[in-house]
Amino acid sequence: MGEESVHISYSSFLKKVYSLASSQAVSEAQQLAFDYKKSVELSNDDLGKIAVILGKAYISFCQENYAESNSLAAQIEYDFNNYSKKNSLNEDYLELKQKFYTLRGLCYKRIEQFDIAIVFNKKASELAKKLNNPRLVCNSLVNLGNLYYYEKQYEKAEEVYNKALRYANELPSFKGRSAIYNGLSSCLGEIGRFKEAYEYADKAVVWAVKENHLTLIPIVLCNQAYNCLFYEEQFHQVPNLINRLENMLESNSFTAKDSILIDFNRVKALYALRTKNYQEVLSIILPSEGKANIEQHIKVSFADYLVEAYIGLNQKEKAIEAYKKFKELNDKDYHIARKMYFKRQSQYLDMLYSEMDQGKELLDKEMAERERAEKDKAEILQLKKITEEQKKELEEKSQHLRAVNESLQQFSRTVAHDLKEPLRTINGFVNLLKKKEATNFSENAKEYMSFISISTERMENMIGNILQNTKVGFTDVTIENVNLNQIIKNVLLSLNYQINSKKARVEIEKLPIITGNVELIQLLFQNLISNAIKFTQKDIKPQISVGSVVRDDETIFYVADNGIGISKENKEKIFNSFERLNNPKEFDGTGLGLSTCSKIVKLHNGKIWIEENENGGTIFYFILNPPNRATKDKE
Repeated sequence: MGEESVHISYSSFLKKVYSLASSQAVSEAQQLAFDYKKSVELSNDDLGKIAVILGKAYISFCQENYAESNSLAAQIEYDFNNYSKKNSLNEDYLELKQKFYTLRGLCYKRIEQFDIAIVFNKKASELAKKLNNPRLVCNSLVNLGNLYYYEKQYEKAEEVYNKALRYANELPSFKGRSAIYNGLSSCLGEIGRFKEAYEYADKAVVWAVKENHLTLIPIVLCNQAYNCLFYEEQFHQVPNLINRLENMLESNSFTAKDSILIDFNRVKALYALRTKNYQEVLSIILPSEGKANIEQHIKVSFADYLVEAYIGLNQKEKAIEAYKKFKELNDKDYHIARKMYFKRQSQYLDMLYSEMDQGKELLDKEMAERERAEKDKAEILQLKKITEEQKKELEEKSQHLRAVNESLQQFSRTVAHDLKEPLRTINGFVNLLKKKEATNFSENAKEYMSFISISTERMENMIGNILQNTKVGFTDVTIENVNLNQIIKNVLLSLNYQINSKKARVEIEKLPIITGNVELIQLLFQNLISNAIKFTQKDIKPQISVGSVVRDDETIFYVADNGIGISKENKEKIFNSFERLNNPKEFDGTGLGLSTCSKIVKLHNGKIWIEENENGGTIFYFILNPPNRATKDKE
């Protein structure tokens, strides 16, 4: 493949790689990337090299290996920056970068970080406009509209879908109008505009058939049936739509059956409820309850339908249990259309639920009193065997525990306030800059401001988790099998921005499966790797290694770095709470990270220590759960 051939085929290469990988022909996609790489090396084409790495990132994405895809994305960003310094930004460069931003948006969408996905999709849309490519613009806007829908910003999603529709109408052939109409229908249904939602759903069906969009046809039909349930003038269409969907489910005329089966069951259950076929409601919902792929709002709907079905069948005890589950699942985002439709019945249902709750409360109270009576009887028998001296000792321990708990609560409240206040200040000033100085900012500056806002909001959430883990050493924790390889993937995802900004290289050895507490062990690795990235010498890229060794029948884990190191006199201090051994102006932090690590290790009956790295830096060694040895068989 000569230079001209490489130059022409960037877009077709990426399109074919993504098509193969997404259809599970991963080995073919990898072979295509390998062959393309050899051709690029012969032509010495820099953009071609970027296209190869981007192709590998698409393959990783389709394999759901988002950590690897993000890692490759960091390399691509670096290569783009180097290319832009040496070359003019031509159309090929812009097209590759547009596809790069699209991939980043897809990755963050899959891990449900919709706010960051929106940032990347906006950038992809802007580049598509610069390329004057209406088809690319339209696709980017559809992706952006979907993200606003997932974020429950329905008015914003409607606005973006309408923009996409205007672009689509300018194109002579565009296979995607059905998806746009379906998105508009879903948004309008969520905010109670049922007549418009039905009209858009009808258009979505027409266009899905016209475009021969086999995957989307059953989805839009299901959406149309759902809208008919709330739009009284078209309610009579529901049985025909249900029959049509059932015939499609029984055939092989379309793909992705599992993805719409749950939605279809919701339509059938709600129709059965409205026609007072309560037994049918149970037969539809009960087999689906334990499935893991059901979205939260559908779980809420199912629980609500079960309550009404059990009431209709006069099975009050089961109605109480279903209502209890409904209350646990329900939140402020519960489906608006459902609330509006059953508004007339709500007062009756609330009264009935209240009566059920009162009966349940009385029953629970009686059972609790009986339990207490049995417990008191056992305690009295036990107390007779305890001497006065033992009683005094127990009382002293109780007083000590109460004092410790009170001190912990005060500590938690103080830290929560002191840590969150600076974050709120940062967010406040960032928002002021956005409002008053936005016109003076470059595109990069605007992007940085967005990431600052997102990061400060996440930090506020992380504070609560850290405080919770501070207390965990004083309570029992759940112990289970822990896949350390999955733990490390999660940690690298959460530290993705920190790794990219420092251009850190993290090498991970395959790790064993052990027993312990998943959340605490993930926090342990996250603190150690984060510190290894943070405490580095200026102008030196962080090099971090994570792995394990077996010595004397014990599995010892390690996190090694090439950072600033720790002096001998400070080795014993570093695990103390709030111990800051570095200049705060050079390195940020609270002095709690390594203290938390020490507590987690001790909670797992282990030990932690440090040694100097012969290549410079520090190695943290630790043992977890010595009584329950780590398995020797690695994944």
